[in-house]
Amino acid sequence: MQDNIFELLKTYSKEQLRDLMSSRGIIFKDFKYHCPFHGQDKTPSGSISFKKGSAFFNCFACGTGGDAGKFIELYEKLSPAKAAKVALNFIGFNFEESLSDEELEAKKEAFIKLQKEQEAARAKLEQEAEQKAQMVRAKLSKIAPNFLQQAKNLGALAEPFDIFIAKTDYFDYLFDRYIGFDPQNDSVAIVISNEQGEVINIKHRTKFKWDSEARCYSNERVSGKWIGASGASAYPFPIDFYNEFDSDIVVICEGEKDAINLCSLGVCALTLGGVNNSWQKHKELLRDKIVYIWFDNDKAGYTSAIARYKEIEAVAKSVYITLFYKLCPAAPAKYDISDYLGANQAKFTSSDKIIDKLIYSSFKLTNDLIDEIGELYECDLKEFKEPFKKVTFSDICKEIMQTDKDGNYLNIIPVKGELDDNQIDYFIKLFKSKELKDITAEVKSAMLENRLFITPQADKDLEQWAKVVDKICDFQKILRTNYHQTHLADMCDSFIKSVRKLGYDIAEYKGQIYFWNGNFYSFVDDREIYKFLLHHWMGASGVDKKKITDRTATELIDNIRGQGVLIDAKRKEPSLINKRVINLRNGSIIISKSGKIVFSQHHNKKLYATNMLDFDYNPEAKCPKWEKFLSQVMNDEDRLTLMEFIGYCFLPSHDYESFLFLYGKSGSNGKSVILDVLRSFFGEDNVSNLQLQQLEGHELHGLANKMLNIGSEIDKLGVDKGQFSNLKALVSPRDQIQINPKNQQPYSLKPEDKPKFAFAGNDKPKSNIDNAVFRRMLLIGFDKEIKDDEKIRGLSERFSDELDGIFALALKGLNRLVTNGKFTKGQKMQDALDEYKDEVNPTRVFIRDAIKPNKERFTPNKYLYLLYCEFAKERGNRPMSQTKFTQTLKDELAMSNIDFQVISRKSSIPKIGLASVERGFAGIEINTDFDITSVTINNMNLDIENMSEPCSVL
Repeated sequence: MQDNIFELLKTYSKEQLRDLMSSRGIIFKDFKYHCPFHGQDKTPSGSISFKKGSAFFNCFACGTGGDAGKFIELYEKLSPAKAAKVALNFIGFNFEESLSDEELEAKKEAFIKLQKEQEAARAKLEQEAEQKAQMVRAKLSKIAPNFLQQAKNLGALAEPFDIFIAKTDYFDYLFDRYIGFDPQNDSVAIVISNEQGEVINIKHRTKFKWDSEARCYSNERVSGKWIGASGASAYPFPIDFYNEFDSDIVVICEGEKDAINLCSLGVCALTLGGVNNSWQKHKELLRDKIVYIWFDNDKAGYTSAIARYKEIEAVAKSVYITLFYKLCPAAPAKYDISDYLGANQAKFTSSDKIIDKLIYSSFKLTNDLIDEIGELYECDLKEFKEPFKKVTFSDICKEIMQTDKDGNYLNIIPVKGELDDNQIDYFIKLFKSKELKDITAEVKSAMLENRLFITPQADKDLEQWAKVVDKICDFQKILRTNYHQTHLADMCDSFIKSVRKLGYDIAEYKGQIYFWNGNFYSFVDDREIYKFLLHHWMGASGVDKKKITDRTATELIDNIRGQGVLIDAKRKEPSLINKRVINLRNGSIIISKSGKIVFSQHHNKKLYATNMLDFDYNPEAKCPKWEKFLSQVMNDEDRLTLMEFIGYCFLPSHDYESFLFLYGKSGSNGKSVILDVLRSFFGEDNVSNLQLQQLEGHELHGLANKMLNIGSEIDKLGVDKGQFSNLKALVSPRDQIQINPKNQQPYSLKPEDKPKFAFAGNDKPKSNIDNAVFRRMLLIGFDKEIKDDEKIRGLSERFSDELDGIFALALKGLNRLVTNGKFTKGQKMQDALDEYKDEVNPTRVFIRDAIKPNKERFTPNKYLYLLYCEFAKERGNRPMSQTKFTQTLKDELAMSNIDFQVISRKSSIPKIGLASVERGFAGIEINTDFDITSVTINNMNLDIENMSEPCSVL
C-alpha cells in the first residue's frame, strides 16, 4: 500500500509543490526559495525542477532535496508514509487510513483522470483565447496600414503629433512604423505589433464612445488617456526598435507615448502599455540587461514598479526603480516621463545625459526603499520585503516577557535561592514535631511571662492561628515559592538561563556587555539593561519585593557582566588570532592580516563577531552611482586610494600605518558626501566621531569596537596638545593605547582592535605636525567645486542601494593594497603633500631653493643660517634658532637622499665673519640662482657665490 502512496507523489506539478511549500511559510521568488533547512538563509538558495514527470525541490547550499513527501517529512518531522499522505491531501486527494490497495489504486486512477480533464479544460480555454486573439489581430492588421498612411499624409510635424517631444532621426523611424492617425476618432493611434509584423493592439489617444444601438460612434469621448482595442492583449513595445537597438541599458516605462519619447532621444525603452501588465512572459527580453523601471509619479506607479522589479530581477543584470520624487522633488502627482522630458528637453542632447540624470535617482529594491514608498504613499508593501530583521535588545526583552493566555511567563526561569530551603525545612520540621496544643501553650506561656493578659477571644485566635500555620506547612511548594529569600547569584543564574533558553547569549568586551542576538554580539548600554531588570524582569521572575531596588539592579548587571563570555580571550585562540570577523546579512566574512577573505553563509556565535554591516555580501555587486560620483570629484589615482583605504578598514592590523585626510577649501566639493556615505556604509554602531582635537583622555573610549573613526571637520587652531602624537600611536601597527573611561576600569586597545581614521577639513592644521605625520597621511584634495545647478539634494542618501557594490569595490581595493604592499599615491597627492609640508615648514622651501648637492663643496653653518634668516624675514616669518635650523637641515637633506657630512674645517684663507676653524656641511653648496644674492656680516656684504668653497671629504 505504501508503494502506491509514493507513486501518487509523482503526480505533483512544479506549481503544486511551490504552493505546498509556500503554505508552510517558505518564501519564493518564482521557483526559487529560501531554504529552511540550514539556518539563516538570507538569499534564495533552493529551486524547484521537473524531472521524469514529477516535481522536486533542491537546495544547492545544503544539498537538501526530494519530492513533496520528502519536504513534509523533513519540515514537519513525520514518518515517510504520514508525510506522503499529508502531501497528497494538500492537492485534494483526501487520503483515508482505511483504504485498501484496490481502493487506493481506484482513487489514484480517478485522481489522474480528474487532472487530465482539468488540463484538457485549460488547454481548450487557451485555444479559444488564442483563436479570439487571432481574430482581433486579423481585424487590427487590416485597419493599421490605413492609420499609418493617414499619419504620413498629415506629416510628423502636424499638431496631433505635438505630444511627441523630439523630432529626431529616431523619431522618424518610429513614426513610420508605429504612429498612425484615426480620422474617424480624430485621434493619434499607436500600432503595436510583434516580431512577425502581426498587429497585436492599437492604442488611441482619445476615442469617441461606440453607440451599440445606432451602430456608430457618438460625440461622447471615452474617459482615459490611452484606450486599446477590445479583446487585444499586451505586448512589448516598440519591439522592432528594441531588437535593432544594441544597448545594455533599458528603460521600462508606463505607456507607449513615454516609450516613443525616450526612444526618440536615443534611449532604449520598452513598455507593456500599463503598470499592471506582468513581464513574466516577456522577461527573457531583459536577460543580462541593466534595467531602469520608470513609472509615473503616483502610488500605482511605484507599487507596480516594485512588483515588476520582483518579476525581472532573476534575469536582468541589475534592476533599478527610478523615483520621480528624487529626480524632480517638485513634480506633481501623475507626473510622467513625457512631462519631464518636455520640461527639460534643452538639457537632453543625448541619451547619455538622460541616463546620467537617472543614475542618482534610481535605486535597487531594499527594505528601506519599500518602507519609504509605503510611508510616502500610505500603502502596505510588506509582502515585497526581504525576510531579514536585526534583533535588538528590546526584541529580546519582549521575548523574555512573553506570556501564555493565562498570563504565565513562558521564558522566565523563576529566581529561587537554594540555600533558603534548609531554613524552610528546619521551620517545618520544628513546627510539625509538636502538637498544636503544645504550640499554643508555649505561646500563652510566653505572653504571660511578659505580663500580657489573655482574653477568651485571644485564646481562640491563637488556636486558629496554629491551625493555619499547620496547614501552610502541608503546602511546602507554596511556602518555598513565595517565602524564600533571593540572592544576586540566583538572579544572575536565572536571567542568563532565560536568555540562553531563547537562543541568545551574553558576553563581555572591553568592560561592556554584549548580547548575541542571532546575528552578532551587539553592544547594550548598562542603562538599558538596568531599566529592563528593575521595572520588568525582577518582579516577573519572583525576586523578593524588598530586593527590587536600584542597588540590586546595578549589582546584578555587574554579576551578569562577570558571567559573560570573554570575547578578548576567545579572540586569542588559534582559529581567530590575527583575524577580523565581520557579519553581513547573508553570512560572515573572515579577513586575515594577509588580506585573505573567507566567506561563510552562517552567523556563528563562536566567531565572536561584534560588528555587522547591514547589507549582503555579493562579490559580483556593482555601484555605478558611487563610481560616477567619484569620477566627478577626484582623479583616477585618488579613487584607487580611497577604495584601498575603505578596504583597509577591514584589515585586522595597522600594518600600512596610514590615515585619510580629505581636504578642500570650499564646502561644495564632495568630501562631506564621501564621509556621509562611509557612515551609512559601516553603520552608526561601527563608526566613532572623534575630531582630531579630541584624540586624548577619556574621549578615546569612544573608539572601542569601532571600525572607522570619522572626524568631519578639523579645527586648524585646536590641535596643539599632542593629539598628533596620539594619532601616530593610533595608526601604529605595534602600539597599544591605554583607555581610561569615566567611572570604569581602564583597558587597552590592541593594534587589531583600533579603528582606522578619516578626517576632513576646509583648513589644514599647522602646529605640531611633523614628517612622521606626513608619512602616514593619505591626502586627497578636492578642488572641483560643484555648481549650484549641478547639486543634487540629499545626494549622500542615494547610494544606500549600492552598499554591497561599494563593499565589493573596497575588497578589490584591499587586495590591491596587499598585493602592492602600499597605498596608491598619485602625483597629485604627492604634490599636495609637498605643498602642505612647505606650508608647515617654510625651511623646506629655503633648503629646496637655496641649496643644491655638490660632493666637492663645503658650506659653513654660519653662512647657511644667515642666509636662512634673511629668507625668513623677507617672507614675514620668525626665524628658528640656529641649533634647530641645523637639525632641520640635516633631516631634510637625509629625506632628500643628499649625501653630506657635518665637519669642522680650517679655512685656507680668512673668511668674512668666520673663525679660523668653522663647522659646516660638506656635500652641499649655495645655489647661485637663489633670489637673495648677498647677506650682511659685520657691516660687510657677502655674495652667495663666495659662501661655499672646495672640499674633498666625500
